[in-house]
Amino acid sequence: MTDNVHRLLSTWPVITEACHFLELRGKLALFEFIERGALVVADIVPGDLKAVAKIMSTYADREVDLADASLVLLAERTGVTDIITIDRNDFSTYRLGRGRVFNIVFP
Repeated sequence: MTDNVHRLLSTWPVITEACHFLELRGKLALFEFIERGALVVADIVPGDLKAVAKIMSTYADREVDLADASLVLLAERTGVTDIITIDRNDFSTYRLGRGRVFNIVFP
């Protein structure tokens, strides 16, 4: 039997950005969500910085932040293009290899 469990993926820069907007109660809930394994947090390592810089340079007119660039990199790595974001404008513009686009699933 195939396990069709879908997990949410993110990066540490996104978690940092989310914490900036959350009150303590929200931050603690987010941490618990991660600890339970409901959200998998991918690392961005020094070896990724060249790719991140390229993404930022490609969209220099949009002033892409590290959180957004890390999600574009993660999508390239994993092939996952479904995204939950309030930043519809930017994620409607970003393109992945072979012209693939993000599929904004919420909100």
